[in-house]
Amino acid sequence: MVFWNSRMHQLTGDSKYIDVVERSMYNGALAGISLSGDRFFYVNPLASHGNHHRREWYGTACCPSQISRFLPSVGNYIYGVSDKAIWVNLFIGNSAEINTGRETVTIRQETGYPWDGTVEFSIGSLKKPMEKEIRLRIPGWCKKYTIAINGERVENIPVDKGFAVIGREWKNSDRLTLTLDMPVEVIEDDARVRENAGKRAVQRGPLIYCMEEVDNKFFDELFLTKDTKFKESFEPDLLKGVVAINASVNSDSIRFVPYYAWDNREPGQMKVWINYKE
Repeated sequence: MVFWNSRMHQLTGDSKYIDVVERSMYNGALAGISLSGDRFFYVNPLASHGNHHRREWYGTACCPSQISRFLPSVGNYIYGVSDKAIWVNLFIGNSAEINTGRETVTIRQETGYPWDGTVEFSIGSLKKPMEKEIRLRIPGWCKKYTIAINGERVENIPVDKGFAVIGREWKNSDRLTLTLDMPVEVIEDDARVRENAGKRAVQRGPLIYCMEEVDNKFFDELFLTKDTKFKESFEPDLLKGVVAINASVNSDSIRFVPYYAWDNREPGQMKVWINYKE
């Protein structure tokens, strides 16, 4: 899914394909490997009765070998280059040397993404000012964002196929800041998926969340409503450091963790699609 949608973006310049790359990468692909890095899923179920577990290897092992070659290649998907623009597709801390064909520029990206929606870019290594567009992807899940250049907020930036287009003369030490609003969202499935009728899922930023039995004592009795309140917090000691989400429904509470990190603790039930009551 990542490979194909990355190529579709290169062909069309449409951010909707990178949205799929990001969702597939953080959720589908990353869930395929354990936090210890030595066990693999062959399938990614969205619900489990506690009988799905990663294994050390498989007789037919095309999927584990795909994930082992994919993870070191993630850096290839962060940026793209065209005649007029540098494309920022993914938000991952890095320092990259980019050859635009006429000059070489260094872009340093600093961020706490996907836990935090602030992304800072620093420009460097230019021998002379660079006249170039920087195209920042605005994720499809993001409803509100701000952009600042050298600390000053910039308004009315044009958006083309999901990319904010910033055309200017860039100089060394220029700083570009993108701040993405990242609230907890409750999402509904397509009505044609009958199995998920009357259910909802929880998403924050690019991450899909799930509930596990290890965190929720009355697992089968819990549900969401339109009045559910959510509170998120970063917990460095949980699953090697994640933003967990706690939901309050009447007198009950539900604890959610990122789907990619499930089945890394004691065995138990899990589900992404939660019962919903109007």
